[in-house]
Amino acid sequence: MANPQLVNYIQTYHSQGYSIQTLRDFLINEGYPVNEVEDAIKAAYKTHTPLPKNKIIIISSLVILAVVVIALVFVMLNYFGEETVALDIAAYSDLTQINKGETIDFTVTITNLGERNDFPVNVVYALVKDNVEEFTTQRTLNSESRSTPLSLTPNEVGFYQVRVRSYYFEESRESSFSFEVLPVCGDGDCDENDCNADCRMFVCGDGVCEDGEAASCAQDCTTDSCGDNICQAGETCPEDCYECGDGVCEPNEDCEQDCTTCGNGVCDVSEDFLNCDVDCPHSNCGNNACESGENTVNCPDDCRYDQGIAAMTEYQVINYIPEQVASKGAVSAARECDLIPTISIKDTCFFWVMKSSNSSSYCQFIETPNKKDDCYVSYAYNTDDYAVCTSITDRYKRETCELLGKNYEVESSYT
Repeated sequence: MANPQLVNYIQTYHSQGYSIQTLRDFLINEGYPVNEVEDAIKAAYKTHTPLPKNKIIIISSLVILAVVVIALVFVMLNYFGEETVALDIAAYSDLTQINKGETIDFTVTITNLGERNDFPVNVVYALVKDNVEEFTTQRTLNSESRSTPLSLTPNEVGFYQVRVRSYYFEESRESSFSFEVLPVCGDGDCDENDCNADCRMFVCGDGVCEDGEAASCAQDCTTDSCGDNICQAGETCPEDCYECGDGVCEPNEDCEQDCTTCGNGVCDVSEDFLNCDVDCPHSNCGNNACESGENTVNCPDDCRYDQGIAAMTEYQVINYIPEQVASKGAVSAARECDLIPTISIKDTCFFWVMKSSNSSSYCQFIETPNKKDDCYVSYAYNTDDYAVCTSITDRYKRETCELLGKNYEVESSYT
């Protein structure tokens, strides 16, 4: 028995001027078995009445036009299909060590694995130490950029990591590498593992009373000067030489027994969560959460949230906005985006409000034209609402959006 859907399809499009042969070829190319197609044709038209010559010419012209349009649609669908958009990103440096104050030079390589060419890629790269972002910036590259030289300058001695993330359409990729910053002897800073010249390692018995030596080396520092805030060897000045445990907190005394401040609500230098958890509750600085005991002074990387969204990095905004949309709604999240002073981060903020709420109305607040167009393309692609294609200013992106819409209409006609 012939497939009734195929019979109806053949009768409908044949009545519009498509030839039986054109419909036969199209259905076979779509994957229908040859015998099923032939049975449907026989069932649709058991007899064939020759058409007038003028109708044959018109129908032939329409058939040729339809074949060209169908071929063009299939070529464009194949060209712009989701599976053809793919990138790989790699970040690397020839250096594994640099001196403090020097710049780490590195290369970001973009490899286009798909067939889609010449589209923008937002690259965010960060300097990370102890899993805390010390510095973050971004650049917009092209999918055909290949190798791009970049550089960053770390502030401290120790091990660092450079993290690079690329964002394009609804996809993202990440790459990273590590290096070490070494101390520089003679720069005046006493860094970790630095030399004696910078860290003022004095030698008792060399005849020179150096800073910090007076309290431990009477041989070099014999002057007894009461009131100089230095308790020298043999000195009896109570102002300089306090007695720990006498119940009196004297000037410059660091005796916890006499000078305790636990319970005053301030986590002092001599306090921590082990000896005074009331003032210094345990926290985990660097986890992007401003916890009890953390503030903008002792953990600025986590507690930038205390200063509001305007102090966040782009990476923090990308993680923050979906949670805000889920808990407070898209309107509330969009109002926060408007507080961001940096245009590129503000644009990213509105993009993720759209993405988290599936509402294209937030694309209009994006100021950078190409990012605004990408916002509309992403919305249309994810929601199949291609009416927004008319809002796209870039002709190439607008045509791409419209072709995706036509593809959706063709696929919907078969379901």
